[in-house]
Amino acid sequence: MTNQTNSTIDPDTTDKLGSTDNSDFYGLDNLAAVVIVAGGESKRMGSAKAQLSLPSNERLLDYHVRHASQLGVPIMIADNERGFTVDQALLLDPSTAPLLHIKDYRPTIETADSKPAGALAAIASAMQVLTELGGNRALSANESQASSTPEWLMVLSCDSLITATDLWQVLQPVLTRNTAKAKAQNLSPDDSQKQSVICLADADIPYPLLGVYHLAVYPELINYLDRGERRVIKFIEPLYELLPLPLEWQQLANLNTPDDFKTACAQLSF
Repeated sequence: MTNQTNSTIDPDTTDKLGSTDNSDFYGLDNLAAVVIVAGGESKRMGSAKAQLSLPSNERLLDYHVRHASQLGVPIMIADNERGFTVDQALLLDPSTAPLLHIKDYRPTIETADSKPAGALAAIASAMQVLTELGGNRALSANESQASSTPEWLMVLSCDSLITATDLWQVLQPVLTRNTAKAKAQNLSPDDSQKQSVICLADADIPYPLLGVYHLAVYPELINYLDRGERRVIKFIEPLYELLPLPLEWQQLANLNTPDDFKTACAQLSF
C-alpha cells in the first residue's frame, strides 16, 4: 500500500522559478523531471558530496542544478532532509527550471532495525510527487510541456560530475526508440516495463543513479520498499537496459574519495 501519511514535498523549500529555453535538446516531451540524489553518506569523501567545492568555486549541487536547468523540466533535490540549499544567484536566474526539495519516501513498515531506504526512497518520492501532481504539468513553467504527459524521470546524483544535459544526449535516442517500439507493437504494461529503466554501465556494472526510470514502475517500487527491500540493483535488474558508459566519463562517474574528485575536476579543466 502506498504511504500517504506525509507529503513528500518540503513546503519550506519549494520555489516556483522561471522557464528556460530547451530547444537544443530533442525528445524532452518524454521527460517529466530530474531528481538529484544528494543525501547519501560520504564517509570516504570526508564531507557531503553535494557541498563539495569545484575549482570554479561552485558547489557540486549547484553545478548539477545549473546544468539540469537547461533541460527545462522541473528539478527535485532529494537530500534526505539535510537542508542543502541552492545558490541564491541560481534561484533568481529566470532561466533556472522549477525547483523543489523533496523528502524521502518512508516505507509503511519501519522498525528500529530498519535500514535507511537510500536512493530508492528518493526516486520513489520524486515519482510520488509527479503522480500526485499529474506528471510535470503542475510544476512546469513551460506551456508546451505543461500540456503533455511525460513518462520518464531522470535520476542523477552528487556521486558524479556527469551533467544532466550530457546524460540526456546519451539516453534520449534509446528512450525514444523504446517508446516508439512499445506504441507500435501495442505492448502490454508488463512487457513494456521490461526496459523501464535505462542506465549507464561500466563492464556490465550498472550505474542506477545515471539513468531514466519510467513512472509506471512507481507502484512496484513502493511495494518493494514497503517489504523492507533496499538494494537498488536487485530492484532494477529485471527492468533495466544498460548502455555503455562513454570512455571519457569513466573518471567522472563514481566519486568516492577526495582523490577521485580531484581527478574528475582535472579532467573537466575547470
